[in-house]
Amino acid sequence: MKLTLTIVQMQVMQARPDENIRRAETRIAEAAQTGSDWICLPEMWTTGFAWNDLPHLADQCAEQRQRLAFLARRHQIWIAGSMLSRNPVTGGLTNSLLLFNAEGHLAAEYAKIHLFAPIYEDRHLQPGTRPVIAETPWGRIGLAICYDLRFPELFHTYALAGVDLVLLSAAFPLARRDDWRSLLRTRAIENQLFVVGVNQAGTEQIPPDLDIPYAGASAVIDPAGRLLHEAGEQEETFTVSLDTA
Repeated sequence: MKLTLTIVQMQVMQARPDENIRRAETRIAEAAQTGSDWICLPEMWTTGFAWNDLPHLADQCAEQRQRLAFLARRHQIWIAGSMLSRNPVTGGLTNSLLLFNAEGHLAAEYAKIHLFAPIYEDRHLQPGTRPVIAETPWGRIGLAICYDLRFPELFHTYALAGVDLVLLSAAFPLARRDDWRSLLRTRAIENQLFVVGVNQAGTEQIPPDLDIPYAGASAVIDPAGRLLHEAGEQEETFTVSLDTA
């Protein structure tokens, strides 16, 4: 079945969720007007890795979800992206990929299993415990976040479950851009499914001592490993149609 995706390779303004959501809202409206079914955003797109601001930012999680649900419903488009979230059971914070359907309902939520210690993610967030598959009109969609890309078992689990496409929100660094490109193609080829990699652009200062330029190069790969599109350095958005059948 035909699925039209708009990919947003944005530079995230750290600890400025209102600004990030306003920028995304413009892209959401544009994508809906041009007939996209989905819009996909990168990892931690509302806040960045603002470790020093977590207590304040965490208090806004519920409100941000409501805003995204409203935007999905208003524009009749599916919205996906990784953002700071709070585990309703433990109260701990997670890096979670949320998927809202066109009616504004939360269709799926995946908490990142493999936290990335080099940016101190494991010090501030709780890991997820299970893969998540979303049932959609275009087939079964597996959800993953950034560092998960390096763990083939997760993608193989999705393939065995009959997933048609894996959506990966990411903040993959420029220093490992070749790895990013190779791993996206590898996961698609070895599992014979579509892989959509939505990466951050620009640079982020991550407390206390990191300055990370991101790779960009957001891409859509088909089940044979063919590149359907890769974002150029100055290309913040692009749209791709694919047939999940």
